[in-house]
Amino acid sequence: MSQQIPTIQDIYQNIISQIEGALSETIPIFPKSFSRFLAKALAAVYVIGYKFAGWVCLQLFVKFASYDSQTVNGKTFVPLIEWGLLIGVGAPKPATRAEATISVLVEQQIGNLEANSLLIKKDTGVIYSVIASVPLDAATISATVQAVDDDSGNLGFGSLGNLSVGDTLEFANPLPFVNSTVEVVSVLVVAADQEDEQTYRERVATRFQRRPQGGARVDYQIWGEGVEGIDLVLPYTNSPSDNTMRLYSRSTTEPEGIPNALQLDEVEQACLFDDEGLATRAPPGVLICLLYTSPSPRDQRGSRMPSSA
Repeated sequence: MSQQIPTIQDIYQNIISQIEGALSETIPIFPKSFSRFLAKALAAVYVIGYKFAGWVCLQLFVKFASYDSQTVNGKTFVPLIEWGLLIGVGAPKPATRAEATISVLVEQQIGNLEANSLLIKKDTGVIYSVIASVPLDAATISATVQAVDDDSGNLGFGSLGNLSVGDTLEFANPLPFVNSTVEVVSVLVVAADQEDEQTYRERVATRFQRRPQGGARVDYQIWGEGVEGIDLVLPYTNSPSDNTMRLYSRSTTEPEGIPNALQLDEVEQACLFDDEGLATRAPPGVLICLLYTSPSPRDQRGSRMPSSA
């Protein structure tokens, strides 16, 4: 039987009926009747209690737990995130910033390319900053840049700032001794957007269903899917005696879901090392073979050589 929350009018009529029953007479209908005024006030209080109890009941289930910040008795929390912390999923994956290496043509070998020099990618409006100062001591120098701002006000966080090899950036303000246009020669960090509510809710629910088992196949799925930009890891072995764990991974940031080399490296590291950097995850002697998959999990597209745990 479903529990229906009574309305204020229902409770009001119930209180009036009880008062009339106790007095054995009908309460006169006057605009300022004390009994009717009191009944209306009490009805509102009762409804608040009913609704709060119903809200508390919903927080007992991951499927319905609130994703909004709540403050109770001076404690501020988000119910769904508390479930994630309790089961070991942690907080939602934060947005990250893209990083890349650029090639800069030096016109005069004098001075330095200073840290915090700004560049812009015109088609996206994302602004990048040089991370560290680099001496202008060669015809071409390399520098590392990181996304720091964009037109949407996300401060450079998220997939909008991702770069590809061959992309061109321009210095926001022309600098002496260097060409105003630079080229991306390698990608160091592939940025990901902040994990949304539905994806996080599904991940928390999945962890309740798949508890860590000390190196079982499901553990590799849990470890691998904890990497930013990876939403699916499918582990399998050829036979019970096979010590090679093959991992299919799917990316949320790359075309056709095929992870790039950096993401595959992060999946491998996540399956070997815990959050403190200790090699406590994959059992000794297990080889990890990294593969990648298209949006269809059964469509194998390639593989990486096994690496020893």
